[in-house]
Amino acid sequence: MQNNAVSARFLPLFSCETTTENAIARGNKIVAALGKTDAVILGMGSDGHTASLFPRARDLSLGLNPNLDQHCISISPSTALYDRLTLTLPALLNTAHLFLHFYG
Repeated sequence: MQNNAVSARFLPLFSCETTTENAIARGNKIVAALGKTDAVILGMGSDGHTASLFPRARDLSLGLNPNLDQHCISISPSTALYDRLTLTLPALLNTAHLFLHFYG
């Protein structure tokens, strides 16, 4: 990384918390402390999911709720082997620049 990108930070949501509730609380705390970000770069899975917001997931409508006051939620995709922690739509949109990167 060079120029202004040198100060960029990657903050993973993954944690080894003992409960889903603790992982969500930790994720909400991390994202809340960030405030508005400069950029969010999202990839896209082969099934069209991004940010672990999987099509047909049980909690998809919660994650896409523009009025939700949570930054992170747990989501249970029917096409994945395990639950995921994901940013919510309000958290994803709280950025100066939102990019969707995909290829193929």
